Amino acid sequence: LQVLVDEKPYTEDDISKYYDDNADSYAGNGIEKSDVKMVNVRHILIQPEGKNDDGTYTDEAWAEAEKKANDLLTEWQNGEHTEDSFAFMAAENSQDPGSVEKDIYPGKMVDEFDAWCFDPARQPGDTGIVKTSYGYHIMYFSSTGEHAYWYVRAEEDYLNELSVSVLQEVAAKFEATESEQNAAIVDIMQQN
Repeated sequence: LQVLVDEKPYTEDDISKYYDDNADSYAGNGIEKSDVKMVNVRHILIQPEGKNDDGTYTDEAWAEAEKKANDLLTEWQNGEHTEDSFAFMAAENSQDPGSVEKDIYPGKMVDEFDAWCFDPARQPGDTGIVKTSYGYHIMYFSSTGEHAYWYVRAEEDYLNELSVSVLQEVAAKFEATESEQNAAIVDIMQQN
C-alpha cells in the first residue's frame, strides 16, 4: 500500500488547495495558514524548587533556578558546545522529558518561549535563556523547518486520504468470494 501511495505524485499547490478546501476544519482546530515555518529547538528546563503559601515559586527558588540555568549554559559553552553535547546535557538535566528535541510552531509553547524561537534574527546554533512561568529554559536553536505547521498537518491529512483512496482502489479489484474452501480456512483460523 505504501509503495502505491508513494507512486502518486503531488505538489505543494495540491497541499495548499487541500488546506483551502478544508480551511474551516483546520481553523476550528486553531490551525491557520501562515508563512511562518516550524522550527526545531532543544531546551533544558530548570524549574524552581520551593513555593510560597499561595503556590507560587519563592524569589529564592527563582534565583536558584536562574543560577543553575546560567551555570549549565556556561558549562556547555566552555565544553564542546555542539548540538550533540547540548542534547546530552538536556537528557541529563532537563525537568521536561520532552525537551531533548522539539518541532515548534507558533502558539505551541508559551509566549516567551515562542518569542525566542520565532525571532527573525534566530540562526542555527543560537543559545539563550528564557524565563517562563514553568522556569528557566536553556535554549538551543537547531534549524528552521522546510514548511509551516499548516502545511505539515495538511500534507499528513492529504496523504492519509490518499492512502484510503488507494486502498479502496485495490480492494475493488479483488472481489471477495465465498467458497467452501475459504469458509474452512476461516473456521480453522477461528479455532486456533
